[in-house]
Amino acid sequence: MSTTALKKRATMICFLLLMGVAVVPLCAHTDELVYPKPAYAPDKLEQVRQWEQKWVGTKITAENCDQVREFLPESLYTLIKDTAQWGSSWFTIAAYRQIMPTPGEIALTRQHAGFAKIGPHDELLGWTAGIPFPDARDGLTIAHNFKRRNNGDGIENSNTGFIIDARLKYAMVSRSLNRYCYWAGRYDTPPVPEFPDNRNQIWRTGLVIHADPPENRNMKTLEIQYKDELAPYDAWMWMPATRRVQRRTASAREDAVGGVDYCEYDSMGYDGPIQTNTYTLIGTKEYLWARHIDTAQLIRERDASLWSGAQRCLLYTS
Repeated sequence: MSTTALKKRATMICFLLLMGVAVVPLCAHTDELVYPKPAYAPDKLEQVRQWEQKWVGTKITAENCDQVREFLPESLYTLIKDTAQWGSSWFTIAAYRQIMPTPGEIALTRQHAGFAKIGPHDELLGWTAGIPFPDARDGLTIAHNFKRRNNGDGIENSNTGFIIDARLKYAMVSRSLNRYCYWAGRYDTPPVPEFPDNRNQIWRTGLVIHADPPENRNMKTLEIQYKDELAPYDAWMWMPATRRVQRRTASAREDAVGGVDYCEYDSMGYDGPIQTNTYTLIGTKEYLWARHIDTAQLIRERDASLWSGAQRCLLYTS
């Protein structure tokens, strides 16, 4: 990947991190730490509620997206506006709601506040559990918070997407079953915060089973990531065509996955090593973010590059 591409990715990720964090405390000291803290102060929230009186429930399409352009990332605006290249897609505006951390996240963040630090290679040191830097005010600490955020102590989901060819007007289905288990930095499900006798110092294991496209069906990838961020991933792939297990290199996570046009670094917002990018906090901004999506309302329009029917609400963070 080129240096220019990495810089663009780092900038995008930094904004995603900023806009995705709905709580920001005031101080790192446990006795003074306010966690969680709403994204909006009461006076600002009142302004948001007044704006919502006009906009909540409005369907945003290519025809009227200019009216809310200031709240859309430029890339999202282009995907909606340029229907000739990206197809027709739309979303509706919803009301802001605070996403409350789980009881375990609140307790562990308060308990371990102030112990985490950044190492000489931008690695995370001294972290046990909870949000590492609840008072983060720079790009690097925000990036570490994003990586160690509470995704649940175990995850099982099915990812379904479409590989769109806008020129030839076809879409190939991509589908996989994903299972993740966090061995350390656990938040709510016993044992907390770590499995006992974790002799190999594992942070997370993941299993991905590919179902579609057909040529990748039943291909499986097992991955191990360690608490030491500088330690390379361990990963193996089962290839049904050859009936062999193949060891994967850490750099293979930047390769396209199973015939699709994204790599494993693109999962979960960003799922690559912190050290891959340089992070700079360039400011704050209010955007319309999809945070409380009712997936039953999602619709895939023919030849569209985005799912339609998402519910987006204003979110301002600092």
